[in-house]
Amino acid sequence: MEEVYKSGKVKAIGVTNWSIPYLEELRNKWTIVPAINQVELHPFLPQHELKEYCDKLGILLEAYSPLGSTGAPLMTDPEIQQIAKKNGVSAATILVSYHINKGVVVLPNSVSEKRISSNKEGIPLSKEDLDVLDGLAAKGKAKRINTPLWGFDLGFADWYAPAKSQ
Repeated sequence: MEEVYKSGKVKAIGVTNWSIPYLEELRNKWTIVPAINQVELHPFLPQHELKEYCDKLGILLEAYSPLGSTGAPLMTDPEIQQIAKKNGVSAATILVSYHINKGVVVLPNSVSEKRISSNKEGIPLSKEDLDVLDGLAAKGKAKRINTPLWGFDLGFADWYAPAKSQ
């Protein structure tokens, strides 16, 4: 990818699902710092250490599954609902705004035209609201919504251990 970048055919290169250990390994080899790291990110999986690490290197985080997915507990969480009610917006707006307020690119997914339109909305959140959202995982709500069984470890502390071949 670095060669493609150097050729001028792309303006930036990035990575997806790279944990700190994997980024450290890549850091020993790269000549161009990735512009972005797309990872699952939301209040139940805030990845504070990864955010701090990427910020230091100038790597922007992009949140996929910021609203969870069908049946995920984020949209119905009582504390997220309370913040939404206090601010007069939907839980989805709070979740999108959480990332915007933290300087993270947010990539919500929907097939509904109404939700696609509403997912463009963001509001400023108070420090108090951000602190509550940042603390949900530590209060026992930590949950990875997407853990595909790819059969290898991505280096995240909460990633499942792949099955050992016999």
